[in-house]
Amino acid sequence: MTFGPLFVLALVFLAFAAFDWRRLPVCARASLGAATAFAIAGFHYPGADLADVVDPHPDGLAYVVDLARMIGFSAVLVSMAFLARSTTQR
Repeated sequence: MTFGPLFVLALVFLAFAAFDWRRLPVCARASLGAATAFAIAGFHYPGADLADVVDPHPDGLAYVVDLARMIGFSAVLVSMAFLARSTTQR
């Protein structure tokens, strides 16, 4: 079993979920959901990256991965915006 780019994305979103757990619980849960979707896709498509899953596969998991990508990156952007705002207010 190879740990491909989808597992790396799952670990990144898991780290953001741990970072935001007390500060922004909604963003943390969105990141946790994205990490779960990427981990499941990583088991289903070992060694594949995001474009290899979303483009050629018309199955339901491709749609879940595409939705997780949008929700996860939105949660990361909101988290970074709140972090930047809180550092400027100090």
